[in-house]
Amino acid sequence: MLEWFKSLPKTTFVTLVITAGILYIVLSDPPKNLCDAQMDQFKKVNVGVLSLNPKLKTRKQTRFQELFEICQNTKTPGGCYELFAITKQILKNSRSVAPECYRKLANDSAFDNAIWSTLDLMVRMAWGAKAPTVPALKNGWFDPADLNLFCSLKNVSQNVYGKDRYETFQEKYFKELPEASQSSRNDVWARLLFSVNCSNY
Repeated sequence: MLEWFKSLPKTTFVTLVITAGILYIVLSDPPKNLCDAQMDQFKKVNVGVLSLNPKLKTRKQTRFQELFEICQNTKTPGGCYELFAITKQILKNSRSVAPECYRKLANDSAFDNAIWSTLDLMVRMAWGAKAPTVPALKNGWFDPADLNLFCSLKNVSQNVYGKDRYETFQEKYFKELPEASQSSRNDVWARLLFSVNCSNY
């Protein structure tokens, strides 16, 4: 093999070396397309929020994880205020990703967790330890700003992940929520946060 290389004309040998070098660079660090660039920017602006900041080596949780636990443990407007605020910022940042790049956004595990876990928490908090006695109480303690966030999460979950996944996610609450299995499907739906009229928010 070495003899074959030595027998090549100098210009051919140089061309082969340059081509091999370019091929190596392209394969090891392929050029970014539009979706890659948008996702890189999305991840960059969410460092510390959805991913750990490498500069803060002592931190064990992201800001989202910390605020989620506080909200989950307190289940109060004050305890959830910062979680809701940071989730709104995550959703705002996600708007920089074009619809044609949603597949890459959906594959981001931190974003996936933020969307679905916050939706889940809000539905369970609104329902409470017992079923709301009447549909008018389905919003729990959520104010219009909270309901606007919930509707934004619903919208993003369907647009990014598809209606099939959203409907599968929604379906489980008819069995999982306290006292839900004791009522008809229509009755449960009327008292679920999912049935809120998002055109009002």
